[in-house]
Amino acid sequence: MIMSGIKRHRVVIIGAGFGGLWATRALARYPVEVLLIDRNNYHTFFPLLYQVAAAELAPEDIIYPVRSIIRGMPNADFAMAEVSKVDPSKNILQADDSVVPFDYLIISTGSISHYFSVQGAGEHAFPLKSLEHAVAIRNHILRCFEQAAFENDTEKRKRLLTFIIVGGGPTGVEFAGALTELVRGPFVKDYPSIDFSEVRIIVVEASDSMLPGMPLKINSYTLSHLRKKGVDALLNTAVSRISADEVYFHNGSSMPAKTVIWTAGVKGDPVIRSWGFNVTGSGRVAVDPTLQITGYPNIYVIGDLADFREKCKPLPMIAPALNLNGISSLHIRCLS
Repeated sequence: MIMSGIKRHRVVIIGAGFGGLWATRALARYPVEVLLIDRNNYHTFFPLLYQVAAAELAPEDIIYPVRSIIRGMPNADFAMAEVSKVDPSKNILQADDSVVPFDYLIISTGSISHYFSVQGAGEHAFPLKSLEHAVAIRNHILRCFEQAAFENDTEKRKRLLTFIIVGGGPTGVEFAGALTELVRGPFVKDYPSIDFSEVRIIVVEASDSMLPGMPLKINSYTLSHLRKKGVDALLNTAVSRISADEVYFHNGSSMPAKTVIWTAGVKGDPVIRSWGFNVTGSGRVAVDPTLQITGYPNIYVIGDLADFREKCKPLPMIAPALNLNGISSLHIRCLS
């Protein structure tokens, strides 16, 4: 595109999550072309994903069309496509059947569930990292109660009514609370044939506190509040294996359950490795203070995928821990 005799730089952003959208918004005021690419044509508000999984919200309540978000940004466009390859030596990428050139690339593909090599977790536990995951969990929970309503075998019924949440971080705690409100509220009226004393909601945490990393006062309050709501909280309990009907722990005990929700951790989207970039043990890409990949000055990694370090230690995968130096440096370079 030519404007005032100067060719605009083209910035391609992969991922329409919070990072990708904020980068698009930040660049909207500058004389650049922005192309935002995502496999979905909607943005998902992930903080409320657990409420869809617990049937508190409908899926459409937490999504919004990407094109509507960028409608007022004349220099931004959107393409719904799957990026399969990035060639930094030629400044091009493959998106479905199209070859897309770029001057600058921002990668913001996010994270996936990290199962920490727990046998059977990937096959038998439900992750909670996408809208599809949330809907699958919601539908599964409803099926469990429907089956339990007509199940005469006590052990099978109890297995159907046991819900184990692995991971006592924010997502696990929020989901446990929402699921308890659903079960102890509407479900009591909807399933009069079920003895709700048989329903168990259990949060399993490998460390010695709920919300590890948070202040002790918050840890204690969270644990107390969960137990008041009827949630069982198992601390210092690590999962060793998961089968279709049982969860096994490192201490040698086990627990029958038809439902296991995995909220124990995340790692970087593995697609970045397939594109030829080096990743750390957490599946993230080590970045400079400006969020650029070392050796690739025109490629930036932001959001959960960025392994940003301070005093040689990786910062947590939350927005307040990162800064906007990367986008600021990109502003300057695009204008130069």
